[in-house]
Amino acid sequence: VVFIVGIAKGNDVFTMLLIAVALAVAAIPEGLPAIVTITLAIGVQYMAKEKAIVRRLHAVETLGSTNYIATDKTGTLTLNEMSVRRLFLDDKLYRVREEHIYDLEKEVRPQSLNSLMLTAILANDSRKQTEDAGYIGEPTELALVQAGSKLGFDKGMLDYKHERIDELPFEPERKEMTTVNKFEGRFRASTKGAVEVLLNQSDSILDKGQTRPLTEKEKQHLISVTNQEAASGYRMLGFAYKDFDETPEIRDLEKNMTFVGMTGLLDPPRPEVAGAIQTSKKAGINIAMVTGDHLLTAQKIAEEVGLKKNENSLEGRDLNELSSHELAEKVEKINIYARVDPAHKVKIVEALKEKGYIVAVTGDGVNDAPALNKADIGIAMGITGTDVSKEASDMILADDNFATIVKAIRLGRSIFDNIQKFISFLLSANVSEVLTIFLGILLFPKGVILLVPIQILWINLVTDAFPALALGVDPAEKDVMERGPRKREEGILTGKQATRITTEGIILTAAALSVFSLALLYFEAPLIKAQTMVFTTLVLIQLIHAFNYRSSKTIFSSETFLNRYLIFAFLGSLALQLIVVYIPFLNSIFNTVALGFSDWLLILVASFIAEILIDLVKVRFFSKQDKQMLL
Repeated sequence: VVFIVGIAKGNDVFTMLLIAVALAVAAIPEGLPAIVTITLAIGVQYMAKEKAIVRRLHAVETLGSTNYIATDKTGTLTLNEMSVRRLFLDDKLYRVREEHIYDLEKEVRPQSLNSLMLTAILANDSRKQTEDAGYIGEPTELALVQAGSKLGFDKGMLDYKHERIDELPFEPERKEMTTVNKFEGRFRASTKGAVEVLLNQSDSILDKGQTRPLTEKEKQHLISVTNQEAASGYRMLGFAYKDFDETPEIRDLEKNMTFVGMTGLLDPPRPEVAGAIQTSKKAGINIAMVTGDHLLTAQKIAEEVGLKKNENSLEGRDLNELSSHELAEKVEKINIYARVDPAHKVKIVEALKEKGYIVAVTGDGVNDAPALNKADIGIAMGITGTDVSKEASDMILADDNFATIVKAIRLGRSIFDNIQKFISFLLSANVSEVLTIFLGILLFPKGVILLVPIQILWINLVTDAFPALALGVDPAEKDVMERGPRKREEGILTGKQATRITTEGIILTAAALSVFSLALLYFEAPLIKAQTMVFTTLVLIQLIHAFNYRSSKTIFSSETFLNRYLIFAFLGSLALQLIVVYIPFLNSIFNTVALGFSDWLLILVASFIAEILIDLVKVRFFSKQDKQMLL
């Protein structure tokens, strides 16, 4: 259009062709893909320093719009530092303190203790890497080994004495594991798992070292004890065994067992999690705890970390009875899921996505991979996570810490904000260049061109590259976690932003045209000087304009100057502009002349008036942040 209008005004065809090509280069932000990629890559580095390892670049953007986190409990909300603090056997509850089993009434060593600890240590996959090193393994099992060691039961010796010949590994769906060991000329199946599961599979109980039938009344009593301790935050594990004269069949292992007793393990919450949850609430992010533990244990931990207690908490058996659609109708009112298995996680994620949530879900096991794939952001555990879960994830927590997820979301929001900042800046600057050339051709006589092609390209070089890169690494604004998440369907450029870009481009254009008009018509400056003045005005005004995108607050606030890279970009680009204006041999190349004091005064006045107008419009119409409360 500029090319056709210029020719229609009688300008030289070749000159107009060069201007049109230069203007096309200026109008299209050709450096945008590189700047976006650099910004995302730098953001990934920042996240890695905060222990959040991003495996896919798109996850950085998605983190900024996440509005629901379905998180594991153990190791994520808690320290994953298990310790045995309760023993229940021989129909009594004992407390473990320091090196001793301590009864509330008197010190005593229960008669069934040997059988309980033997079962806990045999049904245990912890192992030593070397002879001199400590044990490695799952934290719950390590806690049992440690408790056994304090009580005089050495796992290495017991494993050697009772050779393992078979096993049924732990599965979340079964909620138990069983090992088969040689035992005093016979074979023993040792089982540990959820108390209610083992009670359903047991028909006898060990009482003071003697086996007797297990009644339904006793089962209910044991369930009551389990619930009572779980409500205090203890993770209750049950233990049972079964002896065989011959090598047993797998199908016979976990039935008609002898129930031995229970242990209560304590895993305290991470101290930083409560603050992270409060931050999430302010940011409009919903949180649900998804755990395989007892519901009462989950509720106790939820209460300690500040997660809103909800009477509509669900267990795995409840999820089995609900269809996906029925769960979707309830899912917004539920924030604690207990006794769940990995298949339930997939169902929860699907229900949340059906309701329009952008979901982040954590997982560490092989069976968690489907849920990690299904979620918008799959988050694997770096310490306890399996290779399969890490491969299926978009992000890995190097410290397995929930607070790191919130930090990553904060960085994701900041990075997306920065992408919006430099895209809006580039487009508003480019709009001003196109309008300046176009209106200049329309308003001024034949032969009067505001900018020559090389000046257009130079403006594009010094104002687009360095300031845009600097905005890409802009520090996060203080209220970044006090705003509602970005909507799923919302693009990088919204209608509101497009209006702002157009408005700012018009103001910048008005300033440039005013300088040219006053220089050429009022001060009767030569055309080359007027061109140099509008050339310099566009460079200066766009460099100052970059600071308008530094903060949602006024450009005259202290926050405007927090980005030192933007200050360096401003000074460096301005120095380059001064060089092409004042170095004689560059004057002929860039079609410029040296400017005097009065010329600069006009440029500065026009630039600052334009920036004040832009600032007023920004603060009045475009800087109101919509805050969304937690549903």
